[in-house]
Amino acid sequence: MNIGFIGTGVMGGPIALHLSQMHRVTVYNRSTMKALRLGNGVKVVKTIAAAMIDQDIVFTMVGTPDDVRQIYRPFIPKLKPGTICVDLTTSSPTLAIELYRLGKQYGIHILDAPVTGGEKGAKEKTLTIMVGGDEVIFHKVKPLFEIFSKSILYLGESGQGQHAKMANQIAISGALVSLAEALTYAKNKNLNLDQVLKIISSGAAASYSATAYGQKMIDGNDQATFYVKHYLKDLTIALEESDLNLPILKTIKDLFTSLNQTDPQSGVQSIIKKYR
Repeated sequence: MNIGFIGTGVMGGPIALHLSQMHRVTVYNRSTMKALRLGNGVKVVKTIAAAMIDQDIVFTMVGTPDDVRQIYRPFIPKLKPGTICVDLTTSSPTLAIELYRLGKQYGIHILDAPVTGGEKGAKEKTLTIMVGGDEVIFHKVKPLFEIFSKSILYLGESGQGQHAKMANQIAISGALVSLAEALTYAKNKNLNLDQVLKIISSGAAASYSATAYGQKMIDGNDQATFYVKHYLKDLTIALEESDLNLPILKTIKDLFTSLNQTDPQSGVQSIIKKYR
């Protein structure tokens, strides 16, 4: 199968490589050097058009809803009818519906399929993927999802995959910031932070955040596997898409807005800086 893949960053790169083990994959990235690092298993091209035109399936995994819009809106009319497009980006549910409807006008099938599991999950093929769109198209793409994911969930119509991802990001926000507060409290009480993290990680407070970010918070390691700027984008989308009163989400979004002013390229674990 001919697959186009746009966006070979921290997670997109490993996913493209997994797909290339079984299919012909053409990749595009704004930084060509990042794409070239994937090696000879993929074909690297220098334009979006070259990665999208004449492919059977196109995957995208980029930064923001604006990036998604700028890729799809100009090129949907140029794709061959029947092309399937799968957006793995954590993006706007409203945009997902807009692009799905545009695709229908040209015989193009679009799934919103954000993932969770981080860089580790992308490398180890253990991602969870949340899919919205036409169910018959989902089943056509599912064998490809199985190449790089361990849990694949069909959520319903277009946009529902993105809504599920927003719920996931809201849950992460509480666990992440509570972890920072817990470690800050423990340090203030002169506790051994490594011991406290072991308690948190092995008991009722266990979470992905504790496992992935706890030691980094203790060590002051701000290196990103998930950027502050990208997480702020997610929290902003969640608030924009909700008509509910979500006070915890709003408070945490404000914290990340402040952090983003100084540390946009840092990892999300750097939120602990707001407590120092």
